[in-house]
Amino acid sequence: MLNLLVFVCLLSVLNLGSCEVVKFTDCSAGKGQGELQQLEITPCPSQPCELKKGTEVSVKATFIPHENVTDAESSVHGKVMGFWVPFPLPNAHACKDSGVKCPLVAGSKYEYSSTLDIKSAYPAISVVVKWQLQDGKGQDLYCFEVSAKIVS
Repeated sequence: MLNLLVFVCLLSVLNLGSCEVVKFTDCSAGKGQGELQQLEITPCPSQPCELKKGTEVSVKATFIPHENVTDAESSVHGKVMGFWVPFPLPNAHACKDSGVKCPLVAGSKYEYSSTLDIKSAYPAISVVVKWQLQDGKGQDLYCFEVSAKIVS
């Protein structure tokens, strides 16, 4: 019985760091050069995601490109008071250190991973986060939006 209790407690602790599959809005209006199949944000146990100042948020996007892609770039913006404000990424080049190796082959499944620093200087506000992955021609492979709150 004690072993079962220890096992259940261990599973509970391990589950605290698990990825959260989140609902998103396709902001490419179905015209993207790929399909975003699943989005995971950690931590985000409920939506809107609470992004704590001074922390790092992990994002994993599972997608399928509809065309062959030789290069890809990511960008992130937050809609603040009606304006799209850029959020810097530690690595905007999606084909390097993101789990994705270019060239991307049409019809193959890929998992793009990145992080976003939630800087302490950011104001505590509600924000719509828009994340785009674009090919070398500047066309969206995918674009998603999620609602979030920056919190202290």
